Amino acid sequence: MALTAAGAALTEAHRVAQVGIASAASLSAMETAKLLDPLNLDATAERWATQQLLALDVFQGQAAAGEATYLAAYDQAELTAASRLTGQTRQPLTIAKRGAFNVTAEREAIAWVVPMIKKLTGQGLTPQEALQRVTIAAANHAWAGAMRSSRRVFVDTARRNRRHYRVVCDARPCTWCAMLATRGPVYYSEQTARANTWHDHCGCTYEMADWPWQPTAREKAWIDAYETAAGKVGTRAEDVTEAMRQQPGAGGLFSNARVPATGGGAGGGTRPPLPPILMGGAADDWPWWLDPVSQERWDHIIDEHGPNSTSGKPRFKRDTDIGRAIFDTITGMTTTYDKSDGKIKRRIVNGQEIVVIMRPTDVKGRFFLITACPDE
Repeated sequence: MALTAAGAALTEAHRVAQVGIASAASLSAMETAKLLDPLNLDATAERWATQQLLALDVFQGQAAAGEATYLAAYDQAELTAASRLTGQTRQPLTIAKRGAFNVTAEREAIAWVVPMIKKLTGQGLTPQEALQRVTIAAANHAWAGAMRSSRRVFVDTARRNRRHYRVVCDARPCTWCAMLATRGPVYYSEQTARANTWHDHCGCTYEMADWPWQPTAREKAWIDAYETAAGKVGTRAEDVTEAMRQQPGAGGLFSNARVPATGGGAGGGTRPPLPPILMGGAADDWPWWLDPVSQERWDHIIDEHGPNSTSGKPRFKRDTDIGRAIFDTITGMTTTYDKSDGKIKRRIVNGQEIVVIMRPTDVKGRFFLITACPDE
């Protein structure tokens, strides 16, 4: 972790800012996709691609510039403390520059968009539904590009200055990102962290750090979860992170927790577990702008509107797959009401009109689920 309070504050402010840039890149991709006419793709594809490439260049440039600015400020805040700790005068960082935007590679990276719309249309989706689904994926790609651009500047700087770094997450990351964070400042290359390969959709950033590393209380909880899981399933990363998802209390630590909430509830008995389809990573077409559904929100929905609820409120039919109904309402061609304080979406599922209510998060352009229920 940072040696100074100023350094720690800079790291968190930087993480939030980079997520903001990635969110803006995603929003831009959503707007640019409107240039595609799903009924006339071949005639509109080039104009869309040109504008999308320009936007990718802009946002990747902003992310890289933000990384360089952060590194300079962080280094200035930490320099004296680091020299005092080591007993040696530490030289200021030589900060890497962003490489040239590779138009050819980036064009190849978005070349799948139009063929995928055609493929989905051939599989039975309407042209507009196919465009909407692919637009979400293109927005995710734009998010990932911005985050990769900033990380590349960081990693190149760390290598050039022979510095180690650690992964910095938000308060409730997925178990994979939390596992990377538990290792502390052991990373020296992009390959050792594997963050860019495995988690293009995440909002994690890096922080230069040295041993001894003092984890925060939240990071200590992740370490405990990791060690408990590893003691049961071994050290293979995929096995450990899956076991971490299933531990008691995981819902309060990890965004992709699988742990069912047990206990009474309004209807008594045991609530059904949070469905994987609402956890964010289980669905390829998960909306980039929506946070994974929390265990707390799922418990609320089941307690108030589950088939066994005694709250007196409208209940889902017993044969309704509630997780799928919520996901389809959020992602489908639904009736949407955009309000100043959030979104309301409606869709007919299994003969019931389902209402989903979302509110904005602290990150511009992103939302979290408040509740979902039948409207009778």
